[in-house]
Amino acid sequence: MREMRIDEIEQAVSELSIVSERVLVSSNNPEGYFLKPEDFSLVDGYKGIWSQKYNRIVSVRGRKYTTVQHKEAFEPFLQALKTARANDEYHLAKVFETPKKAFMALATEFKITPNDGMPIRLGFLLKNSFDASHSLEIGGYGIRVCCMNQMVLRNAFALLRIKHTGDKEKLMQKLNSYILEIGSGADNLLQTIDRANEEAMSIEKATAILKDAAYSERSIRKIMEKYRSEVQTRWGLYNAMTAIAGTKRTNQAQLKASEQAEKILYGED
Repeated sequence: MREMRIDEIEQAVSELSIVSERVLVSSNNPEGYFLKPEDFSLVDGYKGIWSQKYNRIVSVRGRKYTTVQHKEAFEPFLQALKTARANDEYHLAKVFETPKKAFMALATEFKITPNDGMPIRLGFLLKNSFDASHSLEIGGYGIRVCCMNQMVLRNAFALLRIKHTGDKEKLMQKLNSYILEIGSGADNLLQTIDRANEEAMSIEKATAILKDAAYSERSIRKIMEKYRSEVQTRWGLYNAMTAIAGTKRTNQAQLKASEQAEKILYGED
C-alpha cells in the first residue's frame, strides 16, 4: 500500500494478467495412458480461460458469457474517479491478482475522524473475475492513517455489483454516483466506531469472542498479544485484529482477515 497518482494506478492495472480463450477437450478414457484421437471430444459450449502469466487454464466460462480482461473492468472506475474525486492528487492504493481474480484497494483523500482522534481515509475495494458471469464488485474500504491498518467495510457501505453488459453510459452513471456518495456511509461508520470505543472489553471477553468466531489458538494468541497494547474496548480489539491481518502472507488473506474483523466491530459475535 503506497501513495499513488491516478496515472500510476492505471499503469499497475495495465500490468494485470491478459487471458485468452482455449477450446476445452475432454478424454473419454481418463484411466488410460495411451489414447487415440477418437478417444477425445470437445466440451460443448464451454471454453477455458488461458492465462499468459500463469501459463495454464485458470477458469472455465460457459456458453452464455464472455471473457472480461481485468484492465477493461477496472478502467471505467478509474475514469469515474478522475471526475468524482478530481481534487485528490494521491490515493493510497495497491493492485494485485490471483490466478482467477484481480483486486484494487484504494483509499481516497476523503477522511473521517472518530473520537479517538485518529483519522481514517475512506475508499473502495474492487474485485473482478475473468468470467463475465460474475459481476464486478465494488465495496467500502479504509486505511487507519496512524498505523496503516486496512479496513474492509462491507457493513458501512453498500456493495455495488455491476454486470458486464457493455452499456458504458449507464456504467459511468453508476460509478460516478457511487464514488460521490462515499460520505453517505461515513456517519454510520463513525457512530459504530465511537460506540465500539465506549464498550469496555476485558481480555477474557475478547478471547471468548475470538473463540466463538472459530479463530485458531495461534491467531488468538497473536491478536491478544497486540490487544494488550490497545485500549481495551471493542474498537481496540478490532484494531488488534486488523493489525494482525496485515501480517498475513498474501494480499487476499489480509483482506479476508480484515473482513472478518469488521464483524467484530459491528457486534456480530
